[in-house]
Amino acid sequence: GIDGFQDPNEPLSADEINRIAAADLGRQPVPDFGFPNDYIDYHTGQRVGSGGVQPLVAFLPLPCASCPDPGDPNGPDGAESEGPSGIVFAPPSFPPYVNNGIFVGFHGKFSAPPSGNEENPLVFWDLGTGKYFHFIESFQLGHGDQLLATQDSLFIADMASDGSVDTNGGTGVIYQIKRKTTGMSATFTSPGEGATVTGAVPVGMSESGGTGTISWTVRLDGGATPIFSTSGTASTASFSWDTSNVAPGAHTLTLVAQDTAGHTANATLHVVVAGPLTASFTTPAEGASVSGVVPVSMSETGGTGTITWTVRLDSGTTPIFTTSGTAATASFNWDTSGVPTGAHTLNLTVQDGAGRTATAVRHVTVTAPSLRVAITQPGADGATVSGTTWFVLWVEGAAAGTKTYTLSVGGTQVASTTDTSSGPISIAWDTTKVNNGSTTVIASARDSSGATGSAPRVVNVSNPYTASFTSPAEGATVGGTVTIGMSESGANGTPIVFTLTVDGSQVFTTSGTATTASFNWNSSSVAEGPHTLGLTVRDGAGRTATATRSVTVKQPTPISVTITSPTEGATVGGTITVSVSETGGTGTLNWSVTVDDPRRPPEGIIVICSPSGTASSISCSFDTTMVADGAHTLTATVQDGAGRSGTGVRHITVAQTLSASITSPAEGATVTGTVPVNMSESNGTGTITWTLRLDGGSTPIFTTSGTASTASFNWDTSSVAPGAHQLQLTVQDGGGRTATATRNVTVAAPLSASIPSPTEGATVSGTVPVNMSETGGTGTITWTLRLDGGTTPIFSTSGTASTASFNWDTSGVVAGSHQLQLTVQDGAGRTATAIRTVNVAPPPLTATITTPTEGATVGGTVPVGMSETGGTGTITWTLRLDGGATPIFSTSGTASTASFNWDTSGVPAGSHQLQLTVQDGSGRTATAIRNVTVQQGTIRVFITQPGTDGTTVSGTVWFTIWLENAAAGTRNLTLSIDGTAVATTSTTSNGPISMPWNSTGASGGTHTATVSVRDSVNNTGSANRTVVIQGVGTLTASFTSPAEGATVSGMVTVGMSATNASGTPISFTLSVDGGAPVFSTSGTATTASFGWNSNSVPNGPHTLNLMVQDGAGRTANAVLHVTVMSNPMGVQFTSPAANATVSGTITVAAMMT
Repeated sequence: GIDGFQDPNEPLSADEINRIAAADLGRQPVPDFGFPNDYIDYHTGQRVGSGGVQPLVAFLPLPCASCPDPGDPNGPDGAESEGPSGIVFAPPSFPPYVNNGIFVGFHGKFSAPPSGNEENPLVFWDLGTGKYFHFIESFQLGHGDQLLATQDSLFIADMASDGSVDTNGGTGVIYQIKRKTTGMSATFTSPGEGATVTGAVPVGMSESGGTGTISWTVRLDGGATPIFSTSGTASTASFSWDTSNVAPGAHTLTLVAQDTAGHTANATLHVVVAGPLTASFTTPAEGASVSGVVPVSMSETGGTGTITWTVRLDSGTTPIFTTSGTAATASFNWDTSGVPTGAHTLNLTVQDGAGRTATAVRHVTVTAPSLRVAITQPGADGATVSGTTWFVLWVEGAAAGTKTYTLSVGGTQVASTTDTSSGPISIAWDTTKVNNGSTTVIASARDSSGATGSAPRVVNVSNPYTASFTSPAEGATVGGTVTIGMSESGANGTPIVFTLTVDGSQVFTTSGTATTASFNWNSSSVAEGPHTLGLTVRDGAGRTATATRSVTVKQPTPISVTITSPTEGATVGGTITVSVSETGGTGTLNWSVTVDDPRRPPEGIIVICSPSGTASSISCSFDTTMVADGAHTLTATVQDGAGRSGTGVRHITVAQTLSASITSPAEGATVTGTVPVNMSESNGTGTITWTLRLDGGSTPIFTTSGTASTASFNWDTSSVAPGAHQLQLTVQDGGGRTATATRNVTVAAPLSASIPSPTEGATVSGTVPVNMSETGGTGTITWTLRLDGGTTPIFSTSGTASTASFNWDTSGVVAGSHQLQLTVQDGAGRTATAIRTVNVAPPPLTATITTPTEGATVGGTVPVGMSETGGTGTITWTLRLDGGATPIFSTSGTASTASFNWDTSGVPAGSHQLQLTVQDGSGRTATAIRNVTVQQGTIRVFITQPGTDGTTVSGTVWFTIWLENAAAGTRNLTLSIDGTAVATTSTTSNGPISMPWNSTGASGGTHTATVSVRDSVNNTGSANRTVVIQGVGTLTASFTSPAEGATVSGMVTVGMSATNASGTPISFTLSVDGGAPVFSTSGTATTASFGWNSNSVPNGPHTLNLMVQDGAGRTANAVLHVTVMSNPMGVQFTSPAANATVSGTITVAAMMT
């Protein structure tokens, strides 16, 4: 708008920008944007009028006391932005604070001269914050109302640069505003950010602003070794990256470009390396029998780019399905109605964007469907669904009994239920688990006979997908390093990719399975003022969601940093202490202290230390020999917890002093014998004189001179008393300067060795810990242990410890007296010995019955195997039965095993114990026992079901029996419970033989089941099995609907239930007021329902009577009281009308029906 409609100088301004959606272009009527009765008074900022569409932005005056305001009786009060005319989006490469919004040019009054034209500024309005400012003030332009934006420039057509009313005077000009670029920049040109790559990948790079030779270095995931480096004068570089040895998953390429002047630029590229391409069928299952419409689901892994799916049937050349896209799965509904019944093969070929292929096959058998399934809700294909959607199913042709109903999407079952009804059946489906868009749901049914059927329903899934910022808060003022928290909800599939921009420029991206992400943003990288954070989230289905967050950047006051030592201009040498302090910092302080060193490009610095903590001062040790002598600069920087930083410098001169050192032996070393003493000096000039004394003695133990910077001699410690001593070195150079060094050592005592364990004369056996010790040894100690003077050691080791140990296995040593002989040698070559005499005892005597197995059932002649270990001399074996005084077997000899055949024919049937005693030639004894069950009769009987004694059973219990040694012909079997026959059968089979027992009437507790058999020649056999029957609760009957005392009419659903029923059938009988039954049913279900026509009885109170009987013959009863009201009273409102909008006092009227 340009001022008012009648008076261009009126004090009311209607200067605003509105938005028209693309969908509304050309639509009638035109949207009401509020003119002329809805605008802003530019003097008061108040809205005039009401109604209409609120503006996107309304321009108000900015304070400008010196700006004339012609026509305003109130005098100068503001540089008003008036008459928005030209409008363009900001150039993308403009700085962040002016590239996320629009530039607006104005065409105001022509009457004011150039110096007083307050109405024609160039305004920038920020889309993120909703605020604007004058980019070029009105007094700097005439009428800049035509604008053009390019990638890096803004062009302004000023119709009258002098503010003249006459635009034909030739004063029009065009201005170009272009972002000034300085410094060097680098970027990856290929592959794209976030790309999925595989095989050999072309990587392209580019730089700008560099001079001379450009060095390119690319690293993977921050690795120390570059994966590519080159140099040249070109501003681009490229290489082929072999990803075959890179683990599949997300990776980061980092680029460093450096020019001849030492300028550097960095770039980062995030990619995902794909694994090998594979293909598979996920449904139907291998070898499955299918019919009707069959969901076929497929999956691939490792593919990149567009995935093409092709499915063929058997050897056919024409695909039965093909599709392409970026998803890693695909599915379709295969109509088998036209496919001959029998075996078939589905052949899948997958090809990715890189041209790689993978195949898979699935064998199925096509059968004819037998059930008809109908879907009544959703009622038709194309229905839009979201959240939890209910499907209602019906089935025809199903057998009686339980039916299984399932819903499947893409071959994966998403919901299931069972019911005896053929419909209606309701099943809930959570649509948030699939991608938005068209989806085919297969409803399937399977009845009690195994017959199946299915039906498809195509629905349109539409669930919302959102993105949001969790921190910082909207409108927050931030500075330093800012944690940006991001979140999404409603994602379908992974990876979930978060991309963050600042004022339209990307600063962060990540992908994975997490629904949240965070990034530490260095806000000092942008100018102070308002900025817009932009978030884009993409899910595995390719859907995107966006969010924005407005913040104001205000950098904190810098921290004051001072280097307190060394002093400014100090001359230093050797190792010095650098001390630094700061003021104004908060939270954790991160320090960095460096010194310049041109010899170390590209940074040209050495990091002395980089501590962190809350203390306001630090100290670091600086070895000045690391840098060349001469002038240097120490630099200390610190960053606090609020992201603020500060820097301090100190200028020093490095000049090294003469130093001396004893390089060996080590400080505190223990020495003995002849010891090499090595000495060194640094920074000496001319002839070096070396003088070495011991413990301050006046007479040197060594002296020499020469030009070398090192010296050495062999010190004989044999005449030095054991204990602590100090070597004292004095070095003098040709300039007369001296330096000293000391070295503290301990002269070792004589070497000794001992065997602390086992003790002298100890009796040992088995594995014996042998512990050894030495004193006085120096350097590496070598331990050697021999037995009885043998040439081959039984143990040897070396190390610096003064003790050693090992586990001595005496099993191969002859019993008797033996001697352990230890030799210890230290690093000086000295040796010491020790011996230990022990008595090796024979191993303990043990006895075992190897057969039959523990708890075995035996009969006839049974082989009994026996074994011993540790025995010596003649072994005597004695075997008794059940503690009898007379052995059933005895023998002796030198063998470690024995056996005999035990005739069980004279042993009573039942449990028995074999008891073995073994005695060796030394008189030692050992025992063993074995528990068995003797089964008499010539026929062996095995009960394999129930499988173990103590099994808990209920209802009809089936016993499975096997026979051995029965004669040919008919076998007669009897099943008895607690001695009472409950079942008989005849068979010619040896098994399996099944016999039932109805345990319903049996009492709770343990019962003994006996299976006995007699064959065709009267041979017999039997076996027992104990079982447990739990107590049975009381049978109860109840009504589940309607409620007690309910008022009912018409058709009433009566729900009935039975609990604690024992056995089947379960019978339900319903009567009204004690009369004849109105409903009865029986079966295996514990619930029943009946539609009762209450119109069959008079209005008034009535009693429903229920009787339930279970399979054990027990009965239970329940009653329910209801009131029948076949024609219930009703109330109907006559005013106000339904859904009316009302206010104030109204009349409400109703009538009874």
